[in-house]
Amino acid sequence: MEFTNKEKKVLNLFNSDPYKTVNTLQFNEKGFIHVAKEISKLRHKGAVIEVSLKTATDSFNNTLPRIAHYKFKGWR
Repeated sequence: MEFTNKEKKVLNLFNSDPYKTVNTLQFNEKGFIHVAKEISKLRHKGAVIEVSLKTATDSFNNTLPRIAHYKFKGWR
């Protein structure tokens, strides 16, 4: 299966620690602006990615509610 460079970067971020979730803020810090778009592309290619909305803290120590947290579970 062929992946774009952005898709490879998303997968590498998930694979850096397979037991944790990666949230939207962390993706933004890595240069991803439209994370949901990349997640959608991977799902169309067969990736199983869970999403949950949780509170997160940004780099300025602000607490933000309802931030998407993604967890890669494998492939269909």
